[in-house]
Amino acid sequence: MIPIKLTTLQNAATSTGNGTAATGDAHFAHRFRVRCTGGTATVVLESTDDNTTYDELESLSMTDGSNEIRELTGPHVELRARISAISGATVTVKLEQYYSNPAGATL
Repeated sequence: MIPIKLTTLQNAATSTGNGTAATGDAHFAHRFRVRCTGGTATVVLESTDDNTTYDELESLSMTDGSNEIRELTGPHVELRARISAISGATVTVKLEQYYSNPAGATL
C-alpha cells in the first residue's frame, strides 16, 4: 500500500507535550515513525473516539539513536504522539496513513 497522508506529530521536540493531533477518519492503517536523538524520552501513542478523552495505544521508552515503527489498524477519530517525559533528547514523530480502499484514494 502507498501512504496517502503524512503528518508530523512532533517535530524536533525537546519538551513534554501533546504535539499535533491528526484526524484518523477514512484511514484504515496508521504507521508511526518515532526517532530520538540525544538523551531519553517516553512517547505515548494515543487515540480518541470523542475528541475529548485520549486512550493509550502504546508507550515507547526511547534512548539516543532509537528509531521505532509502530503500525495500528482500525478507524480512529484522532491520533497523537504525546511526549510524557524527556531528558536531553530531541524527538520527531511522523504518521503515515493509508486509505481503507486504495482505489478510492486521492492525493
